[in-house]
Amino acid sequence: MNWIYDLAPGFTLTLARVTAMVTAMMFLGTTGDSRLPRVVLAFSLSVMLFLRQPTVVVVDFGLPELLLLAAREVVLGLLIGFSIQMLFVALRIAGEILGHEMGFSMSQVIDPTTGASTPVVGRFFETIAYLFMLEVDAHHEAFRILSELFDRIRVGASWRLEGIVEALWQLAGSMIEAAVLLAAPVYACLILLTIVMVVLARAVPQIHLMEFGYALRILVALVATWMFFDIAAPHVYRLFASVFEQTRLMIEAGAAS
Repeated sequence: MNWIYDLAPGFTLTLARVTAMVTAMMFLGTTGDSRLPRVVLAFSLSVMLFLRQPTVVVVDFGLPELLLLAAREVVLGLLIGFSIQMLFVALRIAGEILGHEMGFSMSQVIDPTTGASTPVVGRFFETIAYLFMLEVDAHHEAFRILSELFDRIRVGASWRLEGIVEALWQLAGSMIEAAVLLAAPVYACLILLTIVMVVLARAVPQIHLMEFGYALRILVALVATWMFFDIAAPHVYRLFASVFEQTRLMIEAGAAS
């Protein structure tokens, strides 16, 4: 039975890292009704990853040292999981930008994945990102990155927090930039519509633009979004590939000595 005691710390650390990563990837669910599936998923992945590469972690100072090591694994799992969650940030921010310009800034819905209040258009764009993710099997790629994480940074081993955080900041900045670029065509159409409506109001004061202006902005935004989505789809796929590539670079930066 000594082998059980030898392997128990390594499996505990593996479970801590995988559970943190699954928790940070909010597209797997965060509400109470998804808690049991996430627990089963985290435990199953931990067992498979540990059996693939069993690791003996020597704990000289007992439970306090094990808890500190587990906390370090949790931080690593949260950082990598959060980076993969960036798959949806660009489209969500783009939706929030357009929703504000469309006049939907006051309209909120409850996000079932986070329980937080979310703009309608932002939630709509995020749902589209989920569909894109399923189409290209991006969730499979996320699990491949999890496997590569254990290959590059073994459980119980030290890693560079500065390298991972710096790469994460760069990833977040690139997602914000991508969100602005994705929203720019539709946003430009709404700006042009605003200019046309202002000129029309000055030229023909008898027209009450407030009666149909709001509906017209929504209609133009929906039509423009539909027209530009075919053009934007390849860019969204490349955006997903960029997130995975930068996540791998983040792992490399954390594993570098």
